[in-house]
Amino acid sequence: HQSPVPRGRASVVARSAEPPRVADLSKYTGGKDLDQAARRFQLGLEQGFEESELLALELGVSNLDLLPEAQRKYTDKIKEKLTKRAAEMKAEEEELKARMSRNLNLGKRAYEFGEYTESVKCLEQAVRDTGEDTALGGEAQLWLGLAYQACAREKDAIDLYAYIEATHPNRKVKKQAADLRYILEAPKLEISPDERVQIPLIQSDTWRQKERTSYAPKFLRPTAPPSKKKQSYWDRVPMEAPDPLAMLPDKWYVRIAFGVMLAVATVYINLKIGTSQRDDVWKFGRLNFRANFCSANLADVVPGPSDNEFILFTRKDCLGTENEKATRTWFYFSVSGHSSSELVLMTIMNLNKQGKLYSQDYRPVWWSASQTDWQPLRLKVTYRREGEDFQLRFCHRFESAEETLFAFAVPFSYRQTQDMLDRLDHQLRDFTTIPPWPGVPEARDAAAEAAHTAPAERPASRGSHSGPASTSGRPSPTAQHSSPESARIYYRRQLLALSLEGRRVDVLTITDCSGSSGRGDTEGVFEHDPGPPAEAFRGKQVFFVTSRVHPGESPATHMFNGMLAFLLRRNDPRAAALRRRFVFKLVPLVNPDGVAAGNYRTDTLGQNLNRFYTAPEKVVLSCASRAAWGGVAASWAWRSAFVEMTGSALGHDGARDSGPLPPLCRLSLISLRPRLDVQPTVYAIKALLMGYARQGLLYYYLDLHAHANKKGVFIYGNTLEDGEAHLQSLLYAKLVALNSSVFDFTGCNYTEKNMSRADKDGASKEGAGRVALYRETGLPHLYTVEANYNTARVLGVVSPASGEHGGRASPPCNKRFPPRFTTSILQGVGRAVLVAALDMEGLNPWSRLLNCEYRSLEGVRSWLLSVLKASPETRAAHLPPISELVVECLRGKMASGALRLTSSLT
Repeated sequence: HQSPVPRGRASVVARSAEPPRVADLSKYTGGKDLDQAARRFQLGLEQGFEESELLALELGVSNLDLLPEAQRKYTDKIKEKLTKRAAEMKAEEEELKARMSRNLNLGKRAYEFGEYTESVKCLEQAVRDTGEDTALGGEAQLWLGLAYQACAREKDAIDLYAYIEATHPNRKVKKQAADLRYILEAPKLEISPDERVQIPLIQSDTWRQKERTSYAPKFLRPTAPPSKKKQSYWDRVPMEAPDPLAMLPDKWYVRIAFGVMLAVATVYINLKIGTSQRDDVWKFGRLNFRANFCSANLADVVPGPSDNEFILFTRKDCLGTENEKATRTWFYFSVSGHSSSELVLMTIMNLNKQGKLYSQDYRPVWWSASQTDWQPLRLKVTYRREGEDFQLRFCHRFESAEETLFAFAVPFSYRQTQDMLDRLDHQLRDFTTIPPWPGVPEARDAAAEAAHTAPAERPASRGSHSGPASTSGRPSPTAQHSSPESARIYYRRQLLALSLEGRRVDVLTITDCSGSSGRGDTEGVFEHDPGPPAEAFRGKQVFFVTSRVHPGESPATHMFNGMLAFLLRRNDPRAAALRRRFVFKLVPLVNPDGVAAGNYRTDTLGQNLNRFYTAPEKVVLSCASRAAWGGVAASWAWRSAFVEMTGSALGHDGARDSGPLPPLCRLSLISLRPRLDVQPTVYAIKALLMGYARQGLLYYYLDLHAHANKKGVFIYGNTLEDGEAHLQSLLYAKLVALNSSVFDFTGCNYTEKNMSRADKDGASKEGAGRVALYRETGLPHLYTVEANYNTARVLGVVSPASGEHGGRASPPCNKRFPPRFTTSILQGVGRAVLVAALDMEGLNPWSRLLNCEYRSLEGVRSWLLSVLKASPETRAAHLPPISELVVECLRGKMASGALRLTSSLT
């Protein structure tokens, strides 16, 4: 009889030497003996024995050298066979264990869902698989007893519990069985048939589905979140509803009277029910989830597997309408009712895939009243794909009991924008007119300060021109202005258009008072603005900036705010030089409806407005419809004023949410709008741009965006037919990189393919602002500025600023690695974009060019020409993607000497 594997090495050492003997090798050919030997061999390895020792013990000798020479050569084969069989048996055990667990889990799931008959079948199979005496078998038998009881088989359940109590080796299992048997055998009250209550079983087969390693069971992840309120008749009115005005008698006075009545009724409904908050509030014990404020986005919340875990669903763009889109990246909501240091886990189940963004350790942001600014989540998020959905899981420990807001990126809502502009209107109310302006000494002092800090004449510097370029139709950037009034800031806010839901699309005009012509700068564009037109300025060209055509791209607003704050500086000579050279036209929100609704990419009709610049459509109304439209818009303005007075619909930072239009307003707009494919905001912006282009005034057009996949800040430019113009476009992008460490010059794109590429929905970039304007005007400085939500790809070198700035110019970046983008970094990018335009003109009093490796504007230009002459590999390493036809054109002009070292486009 063969001895088992010893428990220690002492038995091996204590064995006395044995004479050579012949071992029985027949048992290693297969069968039960091989399985036992393989199990002993594997157990010995796990206990730390050497293979040679175990093999010798299996062969019945103390040392392998004691075997005859003829058998010794088979030891390696026996060892290989034992190892292989041990691995096979281990895999079989794992598979058996998984099968046993699967049947047990299926039985438990079926029991939880009320499928008690199916639960009995699965649990009985689990008992057969696991065996009655194992711990897993004991658990299966306990669940089987519960299933018997649910199927009215109480006697079988009692017998099973008694059998477990008598035979099972596990004391814990035996005690549970005894407790359950005691409960079943306890006396029960007699209940008459009339007193019984029939509860229907929950019929569901979701327990049959394959178990997933997800954050919540399948039954906690509904594919379509349920609506929280009953749909009213007005919500069910289709957008193609017939025009009520068409059913009236064809008399102008009847139609006007109907419009007035509709406006009065709208005012009444607004004041009665329009100020009530939306029903986007979910309560779970003490915790309240809320998404009923401006720019919020949350469709539904359900409790998760644990008490502090919640399953969230975002709202698609235009959810529940015929214009519903698949975009669902933006989320913005608040949580209240928690205590300090409380931990909550949240899983957002139905986002668009953004694995590239979150793989770079991007984290959503949070804010509470005790925080000075939005902060990224402290803990790293996790994510996974589940079919077409992207699931994001994060946890947060509350630092106070205050209401806490969470968002995909640092938000800036429509109401926050309006509040900011209202504050600017109040602070700059004395700077909206042209001198003389008697009785305003504060403005005179401010203008004198600005004139004192602004350079009267640009000093000649190393490597720069001694004077301006003399070109026809272009002003002299170094014109002298002796009076302080000429350097005074001119600021004007105008209503450019009303959105489809009646929200404001504002345009800001910022410059100085020099060159005022005393007349309006545009005719017939500002039809909604009640005030006089903005001043026109001789000798100045227009620098036009738009932002947030895609509502979820909030980094665009932070860049915009940086530009706006920089232009309004009264003690910065760079800002003064910019105001003297350009007239800035700034549109903070191109898509106010989408921003207010919490959409990510579209407006409330599901339109990507950045694909309609080729031929945008405006709202065309009849005379009577105009009267009704005016009544609706006026009533909405009155409702906003009522909200301001009453303080209802309070949102983040005191920003009151004007919200979407109430039902009667929506019906009014439906009845007055004859077409569904209209883009009044884009139509008004393009009309203004083309008006300036026809006058020869439009010089720069920048459309600010955000990018989720590509790191850094970069520019999308056009492929220009003129080689000199294309060189100037490259030069501008390089100057931005010299003023901002996070700007990626090689990440820019000037290819023809990027001008005509189609989106996933088939819309072409030919309809984008920069491309459509270039096709119609041929202007060179038309750009899309993109900023990543997270961080930069590389960190560039920014040299110190020259001149006596006293530390007011941003110091060079001293970081070794790209930082995580914050609002201040994005605002700095906005300043760099403006300062680069000043460097292009050679008018920057605090230029960084003198201290950089190129030493001057001509040095940067010469570097670009030298790289263009180099090999394709060198160009790819130092320049952004450019069309090969443009490269050949530039190289041909360099060879012929047609390209000159000039700092401005002639």
